[in-house]
Amino acid sequence: MRGLLLGVLASCFALAGYAQLPSDGYYRLQNVGSGRFAYIVDNRGSVNMGSTSADLGAIELWRNFDRAVSDPASVIYFMKVGEKSYRFEAQGANSYDIVTYDLLIRENPRAKGTYRAYQSKGGNTSYLCDAEHADRDKGAMGTNDRGTNYRDWYIHPVDATGEHYFGITPEYTSDGKMYTSIYADFPFSFASTGMKAYYVKNVERGMAVIEEVPNGEVPGAAPVIIECTSDKPASNKLNIAKNSAPALSQNLLSGVYFCNLHGTDEVQGNHWNAKEYNRETMRVLGVNAEGRLVFKTSDIEYLPANKAYLNVAVDTPDELLVVTQKEFDDIIASGIDGVIANTNTDDTVYSISGNIVGRGYEQLKNLPAGVYVMAGKKYVVK
Repeated sequence: MRGLLLGVLASCFALAGYAQLPSDGYYRLQNVGSGRFAYIVDNRGSVNMGSTSADLGAIELWRNFDRAVSDPASVIYFMKVGEKSYRFEAQGANSYDIVTYDLLIRENPRAKGTYRAYQSKGGNTSYLCDAEHADRDKGAMGTNDRGTNYRDWYIHPVDATGEHYFGITPEYTSDGKMYTSIYADFPFSFASTGMKAYYVKNVERGMAVIEEVPNGEVPGAAPVIIECTSDKPASNKLNIAKNSAPALSQNLLSGVYFCNLHGTDEVQGNHWNAKEYNRETMRVLGVNAEGRLVFKTSDIEYLPANKAYLNVAVDTPDELLVVTQKEFDDIIASGIDGVIANTNTDDTVYSISGNIVGRGYEQLKNLPAGVYVMAGKKYVVK
């Protein structure tokens, strides 16, 4: 079963807007007592209403908005289904599907604008709280914590025009532009100018051919590459909202929501949830020695959370140059056929990352399929 924890998780996330907040929307949750934000890092757990105990290790609590600003795990969609009951959707999970009941919330009458999340059964009521009172960045989700404001929560709408916006933090710079990948459950468009989204539509001859997402409207659960003009999240804001964008049916990118390496213990529970990286069949976004954007092999052990990766066939080159369709066509037009007559050349052959891989045409033509450089000119081995 995919995580009873999300039932309790959902209690935490059911804080959303009873009375003052919209019935549906995207929010961040922040604990009143600790100031820590909630993140979903797994989709498994358990709750025992009879003993009011729960395994809540799939929710992490962290201070610092700078950490939350670019992390999809901090963004939760709330849907009101009754006067005081809610469901939420996040990271591909729906709370009702997992726990088969909806969640209750109430506003704290002694602190307007804050909320308490709870479940009641057989006379027992459990409140969600931050159980870590020490002055540290990381908290711990727990239950009850009577008499403190650590069971109280702020609900912040995620809004590009407000203080609690979502902004992209780029990872790589190539040709004066900045890039990262993202895999988020929520759909989005761009609030900041100069931003673009791309998907990979073809992998051929050592290149990954990208296509711009139409109208900049990215559907939910679509792994994409984001192009930015700034390295500051405040200049790379997203509009997070339901949209009618169709699925990217040609998209070859995949993604993972979780990279949680916690094992089984009394504190964390069983929350190991990660996808192992396979260097033979997976490529991740990066830059090569020439500063060009590529999908390449990596030394990582597990795929990072909320990022895109590319599944490839065995024997695919270690690096795939990221190109547009026009760039692909231009490279092919000036390809390997241009040096067939030059059979006596002994020029050094380089990979697109700058490594020496051979010498002369005879060795060039026998290299694995990909893009290579010889005598200052790019060649494609088919």
